[in-house]
Amino acid sequence: MKKQLSSILVIALSAGLIAGCGNTSVDQLLSKSGLEAKPSMNDSWDSEITGSIGKTTQNDLSSQNNQAATDDMNSQSGTINLLTNIKNKYASAAAENANDFNEPVYNVENNHIFTFDCNEEALSSIYYDAFGVYTTIDYDNSDKYIRNCATCEIQNGKLIVRPSVVDKFYDIPESTVTAESNIADAWKVECDGTWGSLNKLYLVQKYDLMTGSKLAKPIITPFSIRHDIESTTLKQRIDSSNNYYLEWAPVTGATGYLVYQIDGEAFWLVYKTTDTKASSDNFGGQLDSDKWADIVNKELRENGYDVSTSEKLFMNSDLHNTKNSKFAVVTIKNGQTSGVSNIVDSNDVADLLPYKVENNGMEITIRNVMDMPTFVNMTTVNDKTMQMLINYHGSTARYENEDSTTFYLYPTVYHTDLSPFRITIHGMPYNEFKAQAQQLGVRQDNIAATMPTDEPDTDINVSNVPNREEEEKYTQQIEKETGRQTEPAPAPEPEVPVEPSEEPVTPEEPEAPSEEPVAPAEPEAPSEEPAAPTEPETPSEEPVAPSEPEAPSEEPTAPTEPEAPSEEPTTPTEPETPSEEPEAPAEPATPGEPGTTVGTGATDELFRKVAYYVEENINKIQQQSGVSLDNVIYADSALEEWLTYCLMARAEYIPVPLSEFPEGADVEGTANKLYAMYKQNPTSGIISNIQYSYDYQTYIINYCDDTEDRLNKTVEEIKKAKEVADSVTSGLSTEYDKVVALNDYFCANAAYDHDSTTDKVEDMNALPMAFIDAHTPYGILCKNYGVCESYAEAMALSGRMAGLNIIIETGDLYGAGGHEWNRVNIDGNWCILDTTNNDNDVVPNGLCNITDGMATQLLIADKTAYLFDAAATTDAYEYYHVNNDYAETISDLTEKIKQQLDSGNAAHVRCDSSITQDDVVAIAQQLYSEGYPIADGYYVYNIATLTK
Repeated sequence: MKKQLSSILVIALSAGLIAGCGNTSVDQLLSKSGLEAKPSMNDSWDSEITGSIGKTTQNDLSSQNNQAATDDMNSQSGTINLLTNIKNKYASAAAENANDFNEPVYNVENNHIFTFDCNEEALSSIYYDAFGVYTTIDYDNSDKYIRNCATCEIQNGKLIVRPSVVDKFYDIPESTVTAESNIADAWKVECDGTWGSLNKLYLVQKYDLMTGSKLAKPIITPFSIRHDIESTTLKQRIDSSNNYYLEWAPVTGATGYLVYQIDGEAFWLVYKTTDTKASSDNFGGQLDSDKWADIVNKELRENGYDVSTSEKLFMNSDLHNTKNSKFAVVTIKNGQTSGVSNIVDSNDVADLLPYKVENNGMEITIRNVMDMPTFVNMTTVNDKTMQMLINYHGSTARYENEDSTTFYLYPTVYHTDLSPFRITIHGMPYNEFKAQAQQLGVRQDNIAATMPTDEPDTDINVSNVPNREEEEKYTQQIEKETGRQTEPAPAPEPEVPVEPSEEPVTPEEPEAPSEEPVAPAEPEAPSEEPAAPTEPETPSEEPVAPSEPEAPSEEPTAPTEPEAPSEEPTTPTEPETPSEEPEAPAEPATPGEPGTTVGTGATDELFRKVAYYVEENINKIQQQSGVSLDNVIYADSALEEWLTYCLMARAEYIPVPLSEFPEGADVEGTANKLYAMYKQNPTSGIISNIQYSYDYQTYIINYCDDTEDRLNKTVEEIKKAKEVADSVTSGLSTEYDKVVALNDYFCANAAYDHDSTTDKVEDMNALPMAFIDAHTPYGILCKNYGVCESYAEAMALSGRMAGLNIIIETGDLYGAGGHEWNRVNIDGNWCILDTTNNDNDVVPNGLCNITDGMATQLLIADKTAYLFDAAATTDAYEYYHVNNDYAETISDLTEKIKQQLDSGNAAHVRCDSSITQDDVVAIAQQLYSEGYPIADGYYVYNIATLTK
């Protein structure tokens, strides 16, 4: 069934109905975790996990033990060995990564100095560049806020990395700045021996410390700085009026927050508040009052328009005037300041931010009220062009008298809080215009009804660094829900360990040697404590020595077992394995500083349990659908595929142990990948919240819909996608033909669900089922109705089944809110495909295989759904070009329109960008004068449409 467009009985060169949907976008996140030992499913999805949390089966994607472990997980024939498959599939992919990672180090002292053993002779000419400490993990990206905060020295065979003179890297001296201080005078330029006020830095090793050769892949170790006052985590947002604002997590006991704008390398205090958000208006320069504003206000006042509180000709001015602005927030507590929050970059969302009306002195000549423009061009913060819907409701007019054929109209722009802009109108008497003006409102409402609505976003809470209160909450949650018993808890603020050169603590009473040691803190039986001499506080707090396994939390294998374990231990005169304690923190990155984790064993244990759960559900989906999921999922790495399968299997906890996925040390980057996999693999339902547990290296997912219902629907939509692909693309050999055939199938057999967009959803966790279906591939595939998400996701699943390389893109439609569409690869070239808006009676397939240039004013990507370059640059596969319905000149356009009208009831011709709407109006008038019975006219997506 097709959407119907009401006919406009004049030459109205305006837009057809544009369909969008509420954006289920997800910013970035981190901070919780989750998985149930037994999911709530019916008998057909009975997935009780049979192993206990305490099982010690080793599952290592990089070890041969993995094969036996995963074989043990699969007893049914035809099932997949999930972890083995992932390992084999991406066996060589690690070599493609630009960097290697070491495990992060959290809460080091601000004046900590890193020391490494090295070959002094080999490093003599490059030692100063062997390491760098950077303000961003993307340390070679000039668009980021980057400073190298370290200096390297060599002394007696040791390479020393210490804080440097930071030059123009400004830090807040937290011990001296109070809430009343003059912050502008408090910035310091020279280093005070500390790493400054940023919470997280990145230690990057560039050279081999023994050979002096440059590393093919630098080794990155993220580390966080201990601050007495915890900092907040900052996010950037866009409100329903397209204004930019900042939002941050509250800090317990905070008395205020300082908002800093980073321009180049300088921090500027732009706002001080007790709130946890700041709009762009707060940054200054937003309420403009130049000559044009004075003229507009004078005219508006003369016509009774109240401009006393809302005069605003520019939006997001501060971001426009200071390109590539970055922001950070500092917490004030007890009269002092915290470290600096994470730094956000407004350039990441600049494409989505309107700044002003591009031509706010527009002049037009009309014969009918419907000749009025539907959209207006807006200049964005980064000086690009965005088309937005004109809001004619409540417009004020200024005219000499009722018969004036020149008058002024002052409409506003839909989804902005801009003041009215002026349109000068010629050619139609004002009294006639006024009589027909209601038609403008009807047209506007019809278009607005199909545009995105303000739906609540999926919330992604990404903690910049571990937060003690949050970590305790998340750890307790995970252990309660998985039945795991905590091992001796780590100290709340782990300290950088001292080299284990102290005398080992002699146990006063070596208790029964045959007993299991209760905790390594008391070496009851040296025969069972291979490294008892130095009494590590907790195994999880042992420095991680690169060459050594973690301090034993399992039954020790007694590296140099004292002769008779069953005999009474001879006082530890022989702290036998002091050599097995990590010596001085050395070796690349993580030089022994402990994290805030509960121990890698606990994370690995949770990983094994989740892997079992995921593999069971993935096998059932595959068996019940009869489809190999290799044909369904989209992933480019072992980590992405692991995240994808966890989401598809509805795991509430997704562990990313660094022993399996070293790149998981980039927590923020992994969060981005998790969101991208959520969008690219749309069979997981709808997620309301994503958080992260640093203790367990685990992402916690909260789903809106019922797991049992979602898993059953996953099977049905996969089966249907395969059926559609097989029936629609059978016999087609080219990728272009397959794309168009699937696009046409959905346009012919699916309908847009307007009811779903009109429902106001306040609580993401209480979404009605009809709403959920309309926003998943199940809606279009199995019910034949849905919104843009459902169209794009159904197209992606079916396209993949047909062998196409197709992805999902998210962003804004006409600046009105969330929208989804596809990019599809045809013969090695990416093209944009918006099936939702191709399902249009007025301009069929107007957005079929278009380029970025063709889409730039209406489809504005938010750059979160995929993390690689998929630029669409060629028009060779654009639908109208392929069908020879493209005109480069006015004469060519005229001839093509005539030919189509002579053979049918409508003409659709895509125009070169040099052809304007006025040109199309002139052609329509010429053809009408030549006897063509033209009834309707549209000019949409640069496509001229005339109908008899």
